[in-house]
Amino acid sequence: MTAVTEKVGSEPAKDLYTDEPACLRDNVYQFQTDGVCVLDEGATRCEETNPQTRTGTWAQSNSGMTLKATIKPATQSRAEANMEIGSTIESVSATRLVLVKRETTAGVTTETRMTFTAQ
Repeated sequence: MTAVTEKVGSEPAKDLYTDEPACLRDNVYQFQTDGVCVLDEGATRCEETNPQTRTGTWAQSNSGMTLKATIKPATQSRAEANMEIGSTIESVSATRLVLVKRETTAGVTTETRMTFTAQ
């Protein structure tokens, strides 16, 4: 993941990615062709006890326009829930994937855009 922005209503989009700690910004996500999703913690881990990699699944739906990935918790003994990424595919190429999630509450739409760039 190389960028995350959030736009609430007519406000300008805010960069959420640069505010994340380095231990999250260096994570690498792999969407493999067999439907397996791998999260690699990168050079730094937020918690040293977490495994270097975690796996889960991903799939497309809605005629290929929606992507949903679920990654298992770091440890089974902790109460940590599955991590889910679920959004509309805005664009995809061999080197870049852009997902957009839109939610409307009380008439205000929040748009979150996540960009994944090939390493």
